[in-house]
Amino acid sequence: CHCQRNSVREIWDDLFSVCGGHERAQLTRSRSGKRRRIDTKMAVDNASYLMQFVDETSFYNRIVLSHLLPASLWEPLPHFLQTWLRNYLAGNLLYFISGFLWCFYIYHLKLNVYLPQDAIPTRKAMLLQIHVAMKAMPCYTLLPTVSEYMIESGWTRCYSRIGELSWILYFVSIATYLVLVEIGIYWMHRELHDIKPLYKHLHATHHIYNKQNTLSPFAGLAFHPVDGILQALPHVIALFIVPIHFTTHLGLLFVEAIWTANIHDCIHGNIWPVMGAGYHTIHHTTYKHNYENGFLTQFVDETTFYNRIVLSHLLPANLWEPLPRFLQTWLRSYLTGNLFYFISAFLWCFYIYYLKRNVYIPEDSIPTRKAMIQQIHVAVKGMPWYTLFPTVSEYMIERGWTKCYSTLDQFNWFLCFVYIVLYLFIVEFGMYLVHKGLHDIKFLYKHLHATHHMYNKQNTLSPFAGFASHPLDGILQAAPHVIALFIVPVHLITHMSLLFLGGIWTTCIHDCIHGNIWPIMGAGYHTIHHTTYKHNYGQYTICMDWMFGTLKIPVAEDNGLDQKANHLLPANLWEPLPHFLQTWLRNYLAGNLLYFISGFLWCFYIYYLKLNVYFPKDSIPTKKAMIMQIHVAMKAMPWYTLLPTVSEYMIERGLAFHPLDGILQAVPHVIALFILPIHLITHLSLLFLEGIWTASIHDCIHGNIWPIMGAGYHTIHHTTYKHNYGHYTIWMDWMFGTLKVPLAEDDNEKVK
Repeated sequence: CHCQRNSVREIWDDLFSVCGGHERAQLTRSRSGKRRRIDTKMAVDNASYLMQFVDETSFYNRIVLSHLLPASLWEPLPHFLQTWLRNYLAGNLLYFISGFLWCFYIYHLKLNVYLPQDAIPTRKAMLLQIHVAMKAMPCYTLLPTVSEYMIESGWTRCYSRIGELSWILYFVSIATYLVLVEIGIYWMHRELHDIKPLYKHLHATHHIYNKQNTLSPFAGLAFHPVDGILQALPHVIALFIVPIHFTTHLGLLFVEAIWTANIHDCIHGNIWPVMGAGYHTIHHTTYKHNYENGFLTQFVDETTFYNRIVLSHLLPANLWEPLPRFLQTWLRSYLTGNLFYFISAFLWCFYIYYLKRNVYIPEDSIPTRKAMIQQIHVAVKGMPWYTLFPTVSEYMIERGWTKCYSTLDQFNWFLCFVYIVLYLFIVEFGMYLVHKGLHDIKFLYKHLHATHHMYNKQNTLSPFAGFASHPLDGILQAAPHVIALFIVPVHLITHMSLLFLGGIWTTCIHDCIHGNIWPIMGAGYHTIHHTTYKHNYGQYTICMDWMFGTLKIPVAEDNGLDQKANHLLPANLWEPLPHFLQTWLRNYLAGNLLYFISGFLWCFYIYYLKLNVYFPKDSIPTKKAMIMQIHVAMKAMPWYTLLPTVSEYMIERGLAFHPLDGILQAVPHVIALFILPIHLITHLSLLFLEGIWTASIHDCIHGNIWPIMGAGYHTIHHTTYKHNYGHYTIWMDWMFGTLKVPLAEDDNEKVK
């Protein structure tokens, strides 16, 4: 009887009824039926919505193809091929009509008006450009066809009707879309110049037109097909990031094609900040695409030196000297990787599991020897592949394909520091996205990342688990280190050191010790990641998780903000106080510490260590003057620190009232809390930085960096009383006409 039933669900209901649970079976069936109806309705609604895109593209196909081809030629084709054919024909029409009309106007009707006759490109040059563009046109038009297919499939954030968003959001989304496209095209174009194989095999096709009399509107699409697709790719990538109206997206692609023709006409009618033809002509006529050989030799010499240091101490010369240099570099990376892995992990395990037994981790949470041996086995299998990646990155650096540099004198120290920060930001952002993708894409998780997540309990995690990953998983998570080399200039040794430190860090965050220092992604955070699978994807900091809402804080640290007072006062003095007074006391003590430490260190540096460097001796303030300033500050400090205490109180209570406080210059920090969403710790950190900044702009050192309101500007404010009222930047003073530039910078300002 059961074999004749239509579904397992009915058999399950019969079993329930036999056991007296017939009512429960009916309830279960009704609930599942309701869920199926809801899912079906959602699927139907989604399909009908996506059908609007299909109808719209079909409408455009009919408009174009019905006027250009007999119906018997295009109607039998699949929808995708119809869309490509429409894009191909429309692209050709647009290219020829816009190019011909523009050439006719500037080279014939306005002869010698915009361009002298000897600057007009020859007919042969224009025919060559048309020939190159026609060869590539089938490939160019494939990209918008694929983008329309993805839109119709519902993979992007496109929407079909303008009424779905308000007009403000519509224009904001267009502005955001254009910013992303502009940034994407800039970097894509720049890398096509900076990465020599890409320039040689792709972009050089377009740059054969490198003189004014060889450039014409027809050169706008005279690219290698892959080059054209790469430069248009940001238009498609932006569809996955910003909601954009479908027809608006197509219109912007149409306008881009016209613009590309326009900026190759060599007419210098530039309107700031538009990238007119005058700017683009300079790009075609002055670009230098070859690196000096001596610059690259420095990288080769440096990596060869490292190879000799490592291999000569570990292997006989006859084993490694005959090898090609690439294999020598890989062998050096492989041997040092293994040494580093075993030594660092063994020493760390020996310290926390033997010397400090039951101090950091209870005995029942220490991983078994079997678990650690299994982790070592997985890591050793993957090590040859892990170390191949830095070897390839060094090869690309030696070939000059990256932005690496070899000597520190190429940039000043400030720029070196800025570039390191940018490099680390790109690496952190990239590793977050890769790690989250390895979890969210089920196929990648199942076949790659699950190998590492076998260790999902505290008593299975150890420092040896840091490299216990699938080889491809390890390579993907290290890829941002190499990608960053193509974006940010970074010193070769800095890059290699950061890779080395990244390896140590990977070992460290698997030890389960909860000694987290904000905003570092310590082992406490990473242990949560291994046990919950959906939090704390970052590598070095918690910033990305905080930004994207995947952060989960270890329980022991939830209420750690006010514990700073433990280090300054006995618990019996501050614990009985109300929470408001505890917060004020913390702000008062921290404010005093900040004031004295930053003020003292800065005075010690500029008035003692750098005596007569920044100031002549007779310009140094007297001890009496500084003591008087400290006296005034100490009298006011209890009131200064009342304002951030009140602001925290309002954040906690959600109150909205105007604080009757005399510290008017700090009030905007509180007012801004009612206008913009801001993270509590970010707000407190900005108040903290404000204290340091306020000390810094009173040191009279004229090291101003535009548009920062440096001490040079603020000194003018103190001496003239009517200029430079801003705090962080000079923008407000510039806008309202109260800006006065320090004398030492007057000439530079005129040049600007």
